[in-house]
Amino acid sequence: SIEEVVARQPEVIICSSMEDRGDLARTKALWGKWPQIPAVRDGRIYRIEPDIITRSSPRIVDAVEIMARMLHPEIGNIITPR
Repeated sequence: SIEEVVARQPEVIICSSMEDRGDLARTKALWGKWPQIPAVRDGRIYRIEPDIITRSSPRIVDAVEIMARMLHPEIGNIITPR
């Protein structure tokens, strides 16, 4: 629930909902209602395609790399290209 998110005060929010239709600006606008959340205040809201993260497949490795770069952009590309 949103109450739980507000209570936990996350520093980063990663969304993978089909509801936002892939629109990061829309996702950020929806979360903008809660500026007291550090992730919202600091602009650390990210989106990852649901097909990559929610389906059981080898692509989950890609999802891990994408999320790692979201959380730590300084690491760059951590997986050697195939």
